Amino acid sequence: SDCHTQNKNGAPEVVSSYWLVYFKQEYNISMDALEEAKKAIEEVYSFRDNFFLEHALDQAERKESLLQVKQQEAQALLAALDSKESSQRAQWYYTEGKLLNVLASYNSKAEELLAKAVKLDPSIVGAWNQLGECFWKKGQLSEAKNCFQGALQQKRNCESMRCLSMVLRRIEQGTANHMENTKKSLEHAKEAVAMDIKDGQSWMVLGNAYLSMFFLNGQDEELSKKALAAYSNAEKDKKTYYNPDLHYNRAVLYKYLEEYGAALEDFEMAGNLDPLWPAPRESGKGLLQKLKQFQQLIQLKGRLKPKQTTAFLEKLAQFPDTDCLSSALDSGRAEKLHLMVAGQCQTEEQLPMCLVCLDHKGEATGVTLYNVAEGKGPVLGDVLIITKPKIKRICLEKMAIDFVCVSVWNLTTVDVNNKPFPKDHISPTAVSVGS
Repeated sequence: SDCHTQNKNGAPEVVSSYWLVYFKQEYNISMDALEEAKKAIEEVYSFRDNFFLEHALDQAERKESLLQVKQQEAQALLAALDSKESSQRAQWYYTEGKLLNVLASYNSKAEELLAKAVKLDPSIVGAWNQLGECFWKKGQLSEAKNCFQGALQQKRNCESMRCLSMVLRRIEQGTANHMENTKKSLEHAKEAVAMDIKDGQSWMVLGNAYLSMFFLNGQDEELSKKALAAYSNAEKDKKTYYNPDLHYNRAVLYKYLEEYGAALEDFEMAGNLDPLWPAPRESGKGLLQKLKQFQQLIQLKGRLKPKQTTAFLEKLAQFPDTDCLSSALDSGRAEKLHLMVAGQCQTEEQLPMCLVCLDHKGEATGVTLYNVAEGKGPVLGDVLIITKPKIKRICLEKMAIDFVCVSVWNLTTVDVNNKPFPKDHISPTAVSVGS
């Protein structure tokens, strides 16, 4: 029979009295007890990591509460099995600490037990990794890094390598060391993949490392391709496919590549996998709203009055003839475009800078300028001369979105009123990449 109680937080505890008696009687040999305890905890972690292989997406909101029940059942089992034999104290501390660390939130008792484990026996690689994860949850990134390095000093292993990659990308952000740390992060992620080429988690971390380098290194197109390839390999592992971080980070990349349909799908998937995480849904909602506002402003040609439009086109006619938007879009390429700024789409998210521009025939287009410093950039009436612009149609049929857009990542290809884009108006896009 089961005894149902409540802990001090009001959470349910389910303890099988039969099994408690059984384990107390049967496990007189401490090593067998320890192995049974480890097996029970691995089952809890397997329940967490494989949840969506056995549950539908609409069960996502219950995942954490069901995991808590599994954790409590395992805690009861450990209490029955725990050996007081001093030779195995380190292993028991590790086992108990690992169980307490299974939830997403930080647990001070888990940190205490895991710290004891590595102090008593520094050779326990798993304890170093778990302790590093505790510090990560606590926000103590330097301590987390030391733990993962401590694990690697004992044995080169995939988990420590990818965790070290993750923490290196997050530590010292905004400092002169950030680029060097991110380069090291990328190398560690590559090494983790090389250790186990089928491990989806390592592929995801590699994708995130490439994504970080993409933003730090001037949005190199090759880095974005490598990131997407890594994410593609990551989702071949079903456990990783159901990781919301994979879909959220890939959505961020798709958004900046202006693959908006794919971005919205991944934001939605991340939100479905973790309904308690607001960022994916908010990001998807914000992106869709921005696209609709941008389209409306393009259709209205920046809300210019007829006299303003005439004056702007007369000013634009003073510049040499260049490709018009329609011919450039039809051919898929253009050497140079002269465009007049007719308006700016103001949204909560200021990156990229979204402008509505007119060509010399009065055709309207969207122009997205990346890496523009806050409060800077072209203003109404400025003439943009864009060399070898990237022009494409943004079309999301289900959302009734369809407009032409010119994308500019490299602002050195843009002149403003026949002058180079001001250097003090340029600032690299900063994006924080998780995991």
